[in-house]
Amino acid sequence: MKAFVEKYGPLAEKVAKEKNVPVDAVLGQWGLETGWGKSIIPGTNNLGNIKDFSGAGPKAKDNMTGSVDSYRAYDTPDAFGEDFKKLLDKKRFAGAQGTSNARDYFSALKKGGYAEDSNYVNSGVAAAAMAARARSVTPMPEGVKPSEVGGGRGMSVSFEPLIVKYPGKDGRQIMPDQAINTIVNPASPYGRGATGAP
Repeated sequence: MKAFVEKYGPLAEKVAKEKNVPVDAVLGQWGLETGWGKSIIPGTNNLGNIKDFSGAGPKAKDNMTGSVDSYRAYDTPDAFGEDFKKLLDKKRFAGAQGTSNARDYFSALKKGGYAEDSNYVNSGVAAAAMAARARSVTPMPEGVKPSEVGGGRGMSVSFEPLIVKYPGKDGRQIMPDQAINTIVNPASPYGRGATGAP
C-alpha cells in the first residue's frame, strides 16, 4: 500500500486539485479498485478499473460480480489521470466535485453508479483513511540517525495492526490488505503521540 501511495500520490494530488476533491479519497478509490496495485489489469494503467463499454478493451473478470468485462487501456498512468478527470466531469458524477471528505465523495460516486458494491461507500471511506495514514509518514531528515535525535535519547516505536473489516455480499467479513500503525512514544523527541503508517 505504501509503495502504491508513493507511486501514484503525485498523480492523485494533481487530479484532486483540478477537480476539487479530497486527495486521500482519490488514492483510496484507486487502491480499493486495484487492491493497492495488485489487481491492475496488465498493460492498462487503469487505476480505476474503468470499463470499456465498446467492448474493444482488454477483458478481465470482475471480482465483485463475476462477469467478464472489457476495460479501458491507457499508455501511461498520466493518460489514465486525464481520462479519470473527464469521468468526474460527467453529469452523473458531478456531485463528487467540491466534496470535502471521503464519505461525501464516495456517496456521490455510488449515487452516480460508479460501483455495484452495496458497501462501496464504507469501503471507500476505509481505503481513504488507509491512504491518508500512508501519506502522513514524515521521513527522517537525510543523514540523521534516530539515536542522534533529541540529544542521543533515541526514540521508542511500537507497532499495532490496523484491522479493517466490512461485510461482503454473502454476509462474511472481508478483510482487505492490512496496514500497521506506528506509535511514537510521546516522551520521544517526536512528541505527543504522533502516529503514521510505515
